[in-house]
Amino acid sequence: MISGIEIAIFLIFAWIVIILYLRDRIGKTKHFSTLGPALMIKTTRNRGILDRVSRRFPGIIFGKISVVLSFVTLIFALFFIVYETILISSVRIVSAPSPALYLALPGINPAIPIVYGGIALIVSVVVHEFMHGVVARRQKMKVNSVGALVFIVPLGAFVEPDEQEMINADPVVRRRIVAAGPGINIFIAIACILILLFLLMPSVHVTSDGMYIEQVSPINIVQNSHIPTGSLLTSYGNYTGNSVNNLATSSTITPGTLQNATYIYNGQTGSLRMMAGVDIVATIPGYPAANYSELTGSVVLRINNESIRNENALSAALDNITPGNKVALSVMYFNKTTNTDVTGTFNMTTVTKYSYYQSYDPSANSNSYKNQGFVGIETTYLGISGAPIKQVAPAIFGGTILTGGLTGFVYAIALPFLGLSPVPQYLQSLFVTPFMPALFWGTVNMIYWFFWINFLLGLSNILPISVFDGSQFLRDTLTIWGRRKRLSFLRNERNVRMIINTLGFLIVMILIYEIILPYIR
Repeated sequence: MISGIEIAIFLIFAWIVIILYLRDRIGKTKHFSTLGPALMIKTTRNRGILDRVSRRFPGIIFGKISVVLSFVTLIFALFFIVYETILISSVRIVSAPSPALYLALPGINPAIPIVYGGIALIVSVVVHEFMHGVVARRQKMKVNSVGALVFIVPLGAFVEPDEQEMINADPVVRRRIVAAGPGINIFIAIACILILLFLLMPSVHVTSDGMYIEQVSPINIVQNSHIPTGSLLTSYGNYTGNSVNNLATSSTITPGTLQNATYIYNGQTGSLRMMAGVDIVATIPGYPAANYSELTGSVVLRINNESIRNENALSAALDNITPGNKVALSVMYFNKTTNTDVTGTFNMTTVTKYSYYQSYDPSANSNSYKNQGFVGIETTYLGISGAPIKQVAPAIFGGTILTGGLTGFVYAIALPFLGLSPVPQYLQSLFVTPFMPALFWGTVNMIYWFFWINFLLGLSNILPISVFDGSQFLRDTLTIWGRRKRLSFLRNERNVRMIINTLGFLIVMILIYEIILPYIR
């Protein structure tokens, strides 16, 4: 059966082929032209709107502000591309992402919702192009046409300043016009994130304290009851409220014993019994534990007769065993022959933790790991992973930007890929809102997607690649810098062109590298 991504790829490929084939004919028409693979539908009507807005809007001041915003965004974009390349090169990639994730189209990219993403994309593109026109008219520059931009479906609008006037314009003026598009996108993104952080985020509070369950191990044979992903664990054994977040690191409950657990999911309270202990959710190929299939899905009871009550105790026990020594790992596992839970002890020889990190995450490796034992097991307490609900609350509003530095900023951008935006219904039910929940969360989602689309639209558009605003922006910036005596070599157009083409080529190569690397490693 043909998948949605295959249909999307076919439509995109067919559209590009048709546009390229008819490009010359389209260019000879009055109301149509092409912009790369996109079709521009032109009209001279509605240009009066630009004049009316430009007379009231401080376009020159905004143009100057946009130059600063665009320059800062360009520096950030270049830094972020380098940072991302180093990150993706230093961490071992377990599986390649779906090709659909590289297509920033609502409905095709599974992380971008059709409604929120579609509305934000169309409006943002329209505002982007409209602002080019407003600043151009404020600078007394002629606008030849306005119209719609189509790539299979309508993507937004465009404004077309007079080409000859743009060529003849002073670089200072031209740079303001070029920067106005990315500038308004970054301005909207900043405004939206400020609304989320300082107006909407403080207005909600959690219904109960506990651990928000982000993931439940799909391989957890011993645990015959599962807590739902997206639920709030409010108690387990004698741990209640916020204290359940300490189970993984400091639980004192005897491993292998059944304990009562309560949780909230979709506004409903539930209860079940779960076996205490550190669960082995996977074994790592090539390491000692991988020789025993019984270990996957088991609960750790002891290491060398030392009771293991939490993950800290497990790490400490293995760290104190030097590589090359025997270790007895006692677990409770599911016996497929008798269909019962049984206790078993598996003997293996430890290897160095250093070897694991050298293969999977070299950037986190340490020489101290050469003397610490490792058997190759991946574990979580109770077979679940999560975070305090009071930490999740600010995260869904982008609050990690305030506390997490660059990593926190990346996390805020990654919310759609983590399944946290649009905010899912089961997560919404864990909060009390200041007004009608459906309206409140709809507002949060819409504002977040205006932030997300505008930030990425401004960030990508300012890159110095020929089809983007960034190419002309950098060209004008270098030309202006060339007026200084120390940078007189920039007065040579050939030098300017070489810098832009080289930088653009490097960026494209890096982006291609980042895309194909997961498929070849």
